[in-house]
Amino acid sequence: MLQSTAKIDKVAVFNSNGAPIAVTEDMTISKLEGQALLNSLYDPSRSIAKIHIDNTDYTCFQGNDNTLLGNNKSKKKTFIAHVTNECLILVLGNSEGHGSFLFELKQNLFQLQKRNEQEPRRRSRQSQDGTHNNANRHDRRNRSDLPSDIQQTLETSTLPSMPVQQTVSDNDVLVDLNDDDEEEGTDNEGYDDDDQQQLHDIVLY
Repeated sequence: MLQSTAKIDKVAVFNSNGAPIAVTEDMTISKLEGQALLNSLYDPSRSIAKIHIDNTDYTCFQGNDNTLLGNNKSKKKTFIAHVTNECLILVLGNSEGHGSFLFELKQNLFQLQKRNEQEPRRRSRQSQDGTHNNANRHDRRNRSDLPSDIQQTLETSTLPSMPVQQTVSDNDVLVDLNDDDEEEGTDNEGYDDDDQQQLHDIVLY
């Protein structure tokens, strides 16, 4: 907010009591000037007043939206004082030359208003992030309090189980069939050699 532009030379910020809390360098200002500005802003009669600010006398009158305007024609200087919910903002500048003093003032006030509107959302996001992080830390603390065997069970339970694969070769099958033939040899005694050969071929194929 306290920035100088082509039209705005100096800026001052006062608290609600009129005391200056931020002032541009090389600017002469005090609480008396701040209180005089507030008195003129809240004057119900909306009368014209003269206020001495930064070694210059200004003729002041009320504007719109809690705004006070001041002008010094001989020195070609002007100021605008604007009251917000938190402070009083005073900007001084040159009224001659190219450019718009009011436009630059509105730009500064717009930036201030935008920051004020974004501040609650930023704090809300920070609060939500802090709540999420606290929940994660709480879950880790709860797990650390468990016995070691239960912790190991929780960690291994999430791992995918690997199926056990058993492969059987053709030789194993032939060996098993030959063993069965030897054990059941007594059952083949009633067959001749040709029958036994056919049975053996059927078993193999």
